[in-house]
Amino acid sequence: MESGELGGVKQSVAYSIDQYGGQLGVCIFFILSGYFLINKPFRIQRVVRTILQTFIYAILLFVVSLVLSRLGVIAMPMSLIREAYLSLLPTFNGTYWFITAYVALVLLSPVINAAFHNASRKTLAFALALSPVLSIMATVALGPVLWTNLTYAITAYLYGAYIRTYGKDMHIAKRLSPLAVAALILSSFVIVSAFYYVLDDLSAVPKFIHSSHHVTGTLPILPILSVSAIFLIIHNDNPSRHATKSPSRIRNVVYHAAKYVFGVYLIHENPCIKNAFWDAISRLLPPAPELGIAVVLFGVVSVLMIYLSLLLAAFIIDSAIVRPIEKPLMKAKLLSTICQKSN
Repeated sequence: MESGELGGVKQSVAYSIDQYGGQLGVCIFFILSGYFLINKPFRIQRVVRTILQTFIYAILLFVVSLVLSRLGVIAMPMSLIREAYLSLLPTFNGTYWFITAYVALVLLSPVINAAFHNASRKTLAFALALSPVLSIMATVALGPVLWTNLTYAITAYLYGAYIRTYGKDMHIAKRLSPLAVAALILSSFVIVSAFYYVLDDLSAVPKFIHSSHHVTGTLPILPILSVSAIFLIIHNDNPSRHATKSPSRIRNVVYHAAKYVFGVYLIHENPCIKNAFWDAISRLLPPAPELGIAVVLFGVVSVLMIYLSLLLAAFIIDSAIVRPIEKPLMKAKLLSTICQKSN
């Protein structure tokens, strides 16, 4: 394989790690939200906690970026005022598209839940089949068309709600196995990598990379289906197969880890450190293999290692900083009164 082709392969794998790997985390959170919130009453505390957590992460990473830039570890920001503004109002100024979409999703959840519970299963299945088509339209059109950040959030939320409500009765759930899910994730990664590899030879690639696709994800139906398959297996995991009557260990591990998925996103998509972070990842990654399945395995293992590292970092930040600050604030009289009157 020529060096230019190897560079193209490594670049396409890097894009896929960023896009497909990142979208897996986003889908986990949106689908998890639908799974748990579809039968729960609206609570404004969820929105308040999200805003607080986002603010704490944004300020912390802004300070970290300043320190690292002063030490010469990373480049100085082009506009200190701009980065300060992005960090002070991260939920409302587009710093994190996912956070803005999630807050809007939770605020709309009473309406979504009411529509879900009043629709027939056939109607819901049609909606779940139609929504991903809109995402494919966005890719073909090189623009969002009808697929927006909020559409993405609502689609994944409905998948989670459908799994929670009808997962036990779905025929496909009985045929799913961990091996089949692994094959789906692997093939999805190959498709996204091939997609970027082809685009690398097109003159339109710079426009594509900087278009709204960078926000809404490349072929988002792939991570939605991948995460849905994982949740179907977990949802249908029979606790009676285990020696104890406690919930299955798989379910416990996934649900506890899912609490920190939010932090993973807040770290790797933070505008103050994002470029430096991915530059460091590129330097740390070993040379990509030259042929076949080794390239795919290299990408999948890289995604898992990066994700687990970020998960550990999010656990430390949440436990040591976010929770100790959030807890007294949520109990403050003014904020507590506002939450009570809004529920």
